[in-house]
Amino acid sequence: MIDKKEIIITAWFTPDIPFSNGPGPFHGLPGLILSIDDGNTTLLCTEVNISDGEVEINELSNGKEISSQEFTELKKLKDKEKRRRL
Repeated sequence: MIDKKEIIITAWFTPDIPFSNGPGPFHGLPGLILSIDDGNTTLLCTEVNISDGEVEINELSNGKEISSQEFTELKKLKDKEKRRRL
């Protein structure tokens, strides 16, 4: 017999920072997640630094080029793996 416990997760986000991101596996809201609470643990963003300056991005030396379709399929797989870990 499997006893599934309901977990209520509360997230606070800001649409003023339009990045659909957050700590660990938490993402997908219409803005940056600033606080997340699962009843046992609370993760809280205490500082956000946004720079208007240029950012240097170094070219990857060991990356593998994939098609847009391969990327979409890989992203779906990784998202599914993240949901299983919750």
